[in-house]
Amino acid sequence: MNKVIIVLFVWMILAISACAAPTPIIIVVTATPAPPQSNPTALPPTSAPLPSNTPLPTVLTIPPTPVTGLALPSLKISAIDGQGFTMNDPVMSGEAVAKDYLVFRIRICYPDCKNNRADGKDVKDVSFYFCKANVNDCRASTAFYSHTENNPAYCSFGGGEPNCDVLYFNQTDKWPNGVKIENGDYKLSIEAHSNVQNAFWKGTVSFQIRR
Repeated sequence: MNKVIIVLFVWMILAISACAAPTPIIIVVTATPAPPQSNPTALPPTSAPLPSNTPLPTVLTIPPTPVTGLALPSLKISAIDGQGFTMNDPVMSGEAVAKDYLVFRIRICYPDCKNNRADGKDVKDVSFYFCKANVNDCRASTAFYSHTENNPAYCSFGGGEPNCDVLYFNQTDKWPNGVKIENGDYKLSIEAHSNVQNAFWKGTVSFQIRR
């Protein structure tokens, strides 16, 4: 009986050992590192760079355009007065609203500019008087700036042989006499005198400065 029990016990141990779970197999996967990448090939420049000892190109400064290239419009002259001059519509050129520059030019002749009479014919001098718009009588004693021309072309700031001098706001913030230029409403009084019979002519132009 004891032998039977021992045999059964041994048989059960063998059976249990046979049914035991198989030993797991561990698989180690080793990743092969990617080969180092070389630096990408640089694209050739579209143009060859300048050598270090090559001088840089010179930047040219464009000079101000003379008045003849500004295509100044005609301005209406009001409050015309005088004696001896018969012209009521002298050619007055300039900007009614000055934003970048300021210049005025007048063509005037005695007694008028009809029949192809030359600019300045029998004219002794022409004076320009600049005043604020609220000045009733703009003349030499009330103007903050004035300029007199003795030869054509008659320009507000001189010149005129052949181009008028131009007051460019990006080059100065002052009138030629040093008064500061301010935005606002202005009037320009022009007076012409003839060397014939002491004749004279006077007119006024309104303009604005909006820099």
